[in-house]
Amino acid sequence: MAEIEFEDRELFDHLIAEFGDRGRDAVGFLRTSQHLLTGDAVRDLPRAAGAAAYCVREALKRLLPPESGQVSWRRRSDEVLDAAKRFEAVRGLPGADEAGALEELRSAIAQLEEFKRQEQGQHQRRLAGLIEARTGAPPLSVTYEYHRLLGEVNDAVHGSVSLAQVREFLGRAVSALRTVFAPFQLRRPELDALAQLPDPGEEDVRRLLSLCSSPHHLSYFMQHTVTPKWFLLLAPHGILDPPSTGGVWPVVFAVQRLAATHTQQVAAWLEDMYGRWGASEVGAAYMATAAQDCLPAASATLLRTLRDYPRTHWIRAQAAQALEVMDPSSPFIEAAADVLLDPDEVALTGTARPTVQALLDGMTPIVPMRASYFWLTSSRGALRPSTCGSRPCRRDPSKTSRRSTDAERECLSKV
Repeated sequence: MAEIEFEDRELFDHLIAEFGDRGRDAVGFLRTSQHLLTGDAVRDLPRAAGAAAYCVREALKRLLPPESGQVSWRRRSDEVLDAAKRFEAVRGLPGADEAGALEELRSAIAQLEEFKRQEQGQHQRRLAGLIEARTGAPPLSVTYEYHRLLGEVNDAVHGSVSLAQVREFLGRAVSALRTVFAPFQLRRPELDALAQLPDPGEEDVRRLLSLCSSPHHLSYFMQHTVTPKWFLLLAPHGILDPPSTGGVWPVVFAVQRLAATHTQQVAAWLEDMYGRWGASEVGAAYMATAAQDCLPAASATLLRTLRDYPRTHWIRAQAAQALEVMDPSSPFIEAAADVLLDPDEVALTGTARPTVQALLDGMTPIVPMRASYFWLTSSRGALRPSTCGSRPCRRDPSKTSRRSTDAERECLSKV
């Protein structure tokens, strides 16, 4: 039987260089598994498949750091055994605290059950912690594949497994290790190639997901993509979701890059995704940032974030910045001003002056003066409509222009 080649020398050298003895052990287990799947070993060793599966499992586990502060399985089981012995020793004895011993046994069993429940996700937690420690950011969904593979191999070790299954496990293990641990220089050529595809498909998505273990990898890709089709392809996988705890959102890089060349497509996608991501204040804040980078096409999405979260400073700031670049005659100006200058809102710091200025900039002889909508600060700290504006003079536009200029000075002096 021909030897199956699963060697990835660049990856293996990197694992040894980064993890030292643990990396050397992991690589050793992988190479041992490969050797056990060759013709001579299969013929001479009746348990070659099971032994090879064991080596694959150990290679995946060996790189994971232990969870700090976690009690061991042996300690939890010893606590149950000790509590059971104490209960049996006092059971039926006159004057003994049989009820207390029984309660202690029940408590030990409950703690063991909780330990088993938490242990089911221990490898995923350990891997996620390792990735975050290495990259400074929470991992993407690749940890689920690593965890799923480790579970499948573990079941195979404790059951029966065929040579074909172990060969599949070994190939997937090398792929998973490359996805999680390969340095950026090994990923970059493929990321660049995928980013330049004009019409990507599902197979390309699978390849991209295997290359992105952290938001940093995805951010690099998004900075170089040439088509918004990736938005539609990647969104169902959850890796484009705004980070719930804050941090870099890779989507913004792609919006900034594509807004000028694919304006309407990007704006339409943002509007579609608002129903999903705008349900939380954090998600809406990220959406406001992206929409602000795709103006004026995404002004409707930005306005939705402002209306849904009128007291969120970040969103208010994005809307105020939008006032500076939007066409002065755009309906967005007045719609945003209705929120930014609402007397019932208290978070007006830094937004009143640019909002008033934007309203004034949009005054024309044929459009009623927006000064009638101004909300200016009174001596009591409340907000009230200004009376400094007047209706335009349709017969003499020059007079209207002079009166508007006077209104500007008066209004801005009060803001």
